[in-house]
Amino acid sequence: MPACLLLSVPEDVLCSLVPECRVLMMSRTCTSMFKMLTARSSPVHVTVRKKVLTDSRLARQFTAGMHTIQSRFQIRRFECVGFSNGTRCVELNLCEFEDLTFLHLQHLKMHHNQLRDAHLQNLLHMLAMSHDLRSFEFTQQSLRSRHMPALCDAISSFANLEVLNIEHNFFFFDGLAIVLDAVTSSSIGTLKLSTNSCHDTGTTLKLCRVISCNCSCLRVLDLSFMRLRNSAFACLASALGSCVLLESLDLSQNQLHCGSLIDILESTKACEHLQSFNWSGNRLGSTGTFLLANHIINSDACKRNLRELKLRSCDAYTNMQTLTEALTMCESLRSLDISSNYVLAHEVLSLLKITGIRLLDISDNNISDSGMRVLLRPLMQSSTLQELRIDGNHLTRRSIRLLRKMSNTKGVRVQLPLAACPCLDCKNA
Repeated sequence: MPACLLLSVPEDVLCSLVPECRVLMMSRTCTSMFKMLTARSSPVHVTVRKKVLTDSRLARQFTAGMHTIQSRFQIRRFECVGFSNGTRCVELNLCEFEDLTFLHLQHLKMHHNQLRDAHLQNLLHMLAMSHDLRSFEFTQQSLRSRHMPALCDAISSFANLEVLNIEHNFFFFDGLAIVLDAVTSSSIGTLKLSTNSCHDTGTTLKLCRVISCNCSCLRVLDLSFMRLRNSAFACLASALGSCVLLESLDLSQNQLHCGSLIDILESTKACEHLQSFNWSGNRLGSTGTFLLANHIINSDACKRNLRELKLRSCDAYTNMQTLTEALTMCESLRSLDISSNYVLAHEVLSLLKITGIRLLDISDNNISDSGMRVLLRPLMQSSTLQELRIDGNHLTRRSIRLLRKMSNTKGVRVQLPLAACPCLDCKNA
């Protein structure tokens, strides 16, 4: 196959990709691609997933190819997702990209690229010219304070931004507050800020401002691992109350207590479209478990729309029977995570009454082997269960064999421990 400068896929695959403007894979290619692009004048979607840019010769070819594509066609989507290979990751050489501006770029996704300092600065300055950017996913880049001005300039120029994902950047000090000040868009539907510290009240207030400005269209909000404080959470809960279209809310691993859960349950009563709720790693306890169960029972929208609930490690071992009975009323529930909560076998039996459950995570609950034998028959009879996570419980070799048999006969993905439980009760069973 003749070589070309940039993008490459087999010709038969190319014919199916280009008319639908799908992703074109980078590396070696066929020259007919340019003819097809010219004939159809389709926007180009560039995906870089191979570790080829560390070679200087290939990097020069890549740069020349990008200039050629940008000058003749419209690059609408650019994705560069790094991949771990031992301790090394993909490395982009953007030193020759200084004159390239993505004027027509609408979707950018860059994850774990391990960019050098100068290359990162060049990229951010280039993006500041992309005024029509709709999706900005810039995750796990190890940003420092010296990168904040360029990052803020880029974000402030995105007036039509719909997706903002800056997860896992570990902003130092008031870095997140500076970024939130730069957000001017009022059309954000997906906001993901996971693993960026928001421990001070000032940053929380700025986060509330961003949420309130986008309350008419916000659908997905991820605030996990952000060190949110209980004292400032009432303000955040009030801002969430105005997001009537909210579908997914992730507040996991923030060490919040049940009082914050009360604020959330009160504020989200107006969110009739909420489908996914993640409270993992926060305090639930007896009071929180009872209030959550009561909220589900009294909310018709919750019983109708809730599809995913994650309550991992919430100290929800008391009143769990009340909660499981309430969850059986959720006719749309498909995924449930109640791992690490000391759930008992008879409480899991109640959950198996949910007719549409597809993923059930009951791992690390210390369910006894006899209790597991009680669960095997209803698990076998479930017609909708597709994935079961059950490791971290008391499983003997016999139970593991039966679960593997169930997995093979029914096609259910079962997450099992590598070996049987080493405790004396299981060894003597």
